[in-house]
Amino acid sequence: MLFDKGAIFLAFGALNCDNPGWHGWVLAYRAPDLTQVGAFVTTQSSDGGGVWQSGNGLASDGAGNIYFNTGNGPASGDTDLGENIVKLHVGAPPFYGLTLAGHYRVSNFAALNGGDTDLGSGGPLLLPGSRLISGGKQGKLYVLDLATMAPTQNGPSGDPVPPGGSDGFQAFINTWHDNTSQVACTTVSYLERQCYLAHHRYEDSEREGPNIHGGPVYWDGANPSYGLIYGMPEKDFLRAFPYLHATGQVNTSPLATSSVRSPDGMPGTPLSLSANGNTAGIIWASIPKVDGQWQNVPGRLVAFDALTLKELWRDDDDIGFAKFTPVTAAGGKVFRPTFANKLIVYGLTGSPGATPCYNIAQKYENYTGPDGFLGNPTTAETVAPDGIGHYQHFQGGSIYWTPATCAWEVHGAIRDEWSSLGWERSVLGYPLTDETVTPDGIGRYNHFQYGSIYWNPLTGAHEVHGAIREKWAALGWEQSALGYPISDETDEVDGSGRFSLFEHGSIHWRRSNGLITVNTDAGVLIGPQDAGIDRPGSDFTSFNLPAANPAMCQQQCADNNSCRAWTYVNPGVQRVQARCWLKASIPLEKASSCCTSGIKVDVHPTTTSGPQGEIDRPGFDFTTFGLPTADFHLCQGECVNNATCRAWAYVEPGTFQGPAPRCWLKNAPPTPAPNSVVISGSK
Repeated sequence: MLFDKGAIFLAFGALNCDNPGWHGWVLAYRAPDLTQVGAFVTTQSSDGGGVWQSGNGLASDGAGNIYFNTGNGPASGDTDLGENIVKLHVGAPPFYGLTLAGHYRVSNFAALNGGDTDLGSGGPLLLPGSRLISGGKQGKLYVLDLATMAPTQNGPSGDPVPPGGSDGFQAFINTWHDNTSQVACTTVSYLERQCYLAHHRYEDSEREGPNIHGGPVYWDGANPSYGLIYGMPEKDFLRAFPYLHATGQVNTSPLATSSVRSPDGMPGTPLSLSANGNTAGIIWASIPKVDGQWQNVPGRLVAFDALTLKELWRDDDDIGFAKFTPVTAAGGKVFRPTFANKLIVYGLTGSPGATPCYNIAQKYENYTGPDGFLGNPTTAETVAPDGIGHYQHFQGGSIYWTPATCAWEVHGAIRDEWSSLGWERSVLGYPLTDETVTPDGIGRYNHFQYGSIYWNPLTGAHEVHGAIREKWAALGWEQSALGYPISDETDEVDGSGRFSLFEHGSIHWRRSNGLITVNTDAGVLIGPQDAGIDRPGSDFTSFNLPAANPAMCQQQCADNNSCRAWTYVNPGVQRVQARCWLKASIPLEKASSCCTSGIKVDVHPTTTSGPQGEIDRPGFDFTTFGLPTADFHLCQGECVNNATCRAWAYVEPGTFQGPAPRCWLKNAPPTPAPNSVVISGSK
């Protein structure tokens, strides 16, 4: 909505969940009597061209023109304005009227339409010096002249249009997947994996790109020579780009970048600016804590120095994030909207306030009640068995409370793990945090009174507590060389203490003297337990186990340099006790209810080429099998440690070969071929 020159302007997409039949509309109404005085439709040959801009309003230059972005739709001539930045002229009052005054169509409009990576997610910002800047889901920014609506920098290069388009500059990137040393991402499952996405792929789908939502924020008083343009879309950090007053050019490299970024998922971070003229600039960022595209999620409010983008302050309280809605800073106060039926108002204080000690009902409201991921209650609030705490279960999780710990939510695989351990009566006690995203954006954790549970999609959920947890924390948690836990804390085979296994090693605690020992090799990946699988052959030792726990056998292989695979045999099969077999190579697996097996592989083996993402090597197969997790390193390791294997191909789960990830081993190196759901390599 826009109010300008005595008229009210409304823009919308007439869109109902992407169902066919919509167009983009701009309607004008005379303010005193709401008489309609103008209408403009963005597409005429077919549907499309919605004006949504993630709630960002229309922009006015004060000279009788308004500006907006359009979304997916036909893009041809002056009558079909999909994937365009549009300028309309408003006639004089009292009759007004709306006529097309110019537009700019981005070069790769066809690719944006095909990938649903439309320009319409963003909105325009008008700059001093007759400039406009705007962008969309691809994360590019386009700088236009207001009079001509032509680019003033980074213009198109003509046909053929290269992948990613030839115009605009890539202001924002998918920082979760921007390490060129990692394997190229396939089109499946990469949101929870470390892999590389080339920037031109941002046009392929909204899952790939940084997805600008709404318009950027501008501070003209940042410096006598330049103003600063700010944005913080999905998957990226807060960035500040200089706009040079003398030339009307925008620097394509940011002057400053924050250390905080938006999560991997919609809708990014709406921003606001407060300043005392040319001083004391603050960027206020309302940041969702997880992907909020399809459900209400908690958020945080963070304040940054507008010149350096260093963090000044934050409120990390988990309260329902208000999608597409920035805070308002006025009169020495900051007003934070939420989806939790409350408006939070901040004022100047001598010190940060403490997070309130919420009860169960208040925590549930903060998570937006039945509209959030917790859903509807499945039990009433109930007194815990210890007579101190209370709990309530919901469709999507649980909230636990005590007078000392306050109320915290637990859900998903972490809740399942905590439940299997015995809830609050377990060694962990009551929760001390809500479920929280790890810094890599992949994992999740809850801290409890006496320990923690960490989860990621490849390792599952496992608890860590006591002295072992303290050591892991001191090393850097999951960001350490050890990685994520892959077992719960377990007794040593010889009874001398306890251990926990991690992706790349183990931590041991000795009962007699409290000594902590860490075994780490970041170049080796300890694979997961694979139940119902035997690996006969290549044994170099076997022994009985004191308990029916496969993690004991897994640890014996993990800490033995000669071991590449292991098999745990259930009690009563070979002996009364469970038995462990350690193997010098990786025998092919065989389905058997007797056993649980696993492997240990090199992360970067020197005897192979690759891995190559989106590349298949079809043919010359001598065996194929499912994998316990969607980790191509396991398939690569099977080939490296198999004398017959000359090449391998890993197929993503949920694709043409079924719901589980699959590995193919080959006795000759086939010719590589493109395949968007395969990772492969050869010896």
